[in-house]
Amino acid sequence: MLAFRSSGDGDDAEPAATRPSGRAATPPLPTADETTIAVLNGTSVPGLASELATRAQGLGYRRGSVANAEGPAQVTVVAFPPGNRRAAQRLADQLEIDEVVPLQPSAQAVAGADADLVVIVGADRSG
Repeated sequence: MLAFRSSGDGDDAEPAATRPSGRAATPPLPTADETTIAVLNGTSVPGLASELATRAQGLGYRRGSVANAEGPAQVTVVAFPPGNRRAAQRLADQLEIDEVVPLQPSAQAVAGADADLVVIVGADRSG
């Protein structure tokens, strides 16, 4: 059954499904193989970032840069640039990371311009 909307004069009735709802459509979520992940080590434990990068790669993500973070991090986070919150939340769920935060320009500079998402490994993953 189709619902029809009309302006009242009866001349412009069309199926409701073809009319815009006034809301912007949610863009499709990029697949893992379309998403480059950089991992920054915010701990003093060597190799943690590489381990997490390998794990993300095993889930189908493209491996981006693996480097040391600018400074120490207490908690592991997935950081996202504007428009990538949903992709960040998916990655966080897959890697069992509790926090998703906006990406700071300084972290993007360390991660590289090709990083779609940045994981910053914190002390909570060092033990």
